[in-house]
Amino acid sequence: MACLKIKSPVRWTSSKKNTYDLLGQYTVPVPPYPVDRIWANVGQFKVTGFEAFVQVYPVRNKNFDWKTSFVFSTYKQEVVSLGNDEFNWSAQREGWLEGRGLVGDLNWTQIIEPGKALGTWFMPEYAGLSADGKFLFYTASGGVTRNLADAERRVVAVLSLILNWDGPTTSLSSKTGT
Repeated sequence: MACLKIKSPVRWTSSKKNTYDLLGQYTVPVPPYPVDRIWANVGQFKVTGFEAFVQVYPVRNKNFDWKTSFVFSTYKQEVVSLGNDEFNWSAQREGWLEGRGLVGDLNWTQIIEPGKALGTWFMPEYAGLSADGKFLFYTASGGVTRNLADAERRVVAVLSLILNWDGPTTSLSSKTGT
């Protein structure tokens, strides 16, 4: 019986891909356009990353095989541009929080804009409670505010890591010939 025998070497792949002509909806002047919004293919993203794969046999003998594999991958999807000279689109807010007291358009958690990775989470930093029990948030100048619109959004997470376990897969075999 062998313990943690590696069936195949670790496979490592890296990638870099540029995606052009992403479809987006843009506000345009009327005239010359007949409507105030138009769909156009002008956005661009850049994706870089790598993936590692390893397959092992934690238990392997003449009657029993336990094979399992692990895949680790990380990718960064960066926004290169969302517009061009004709169609201007600089940023889009996404990922809205919901819950008691969380209403309105100020509860976004992500922003899609050039130079930032997709999956970057922005949140106002909590500074405690005011004397009358209201939430306080830090501002860009280092002060505090109750007004969520004046709170500085700070990067709290960038989602890019994936760990996948593809197992266990178990197979039984008989050496008796039947």
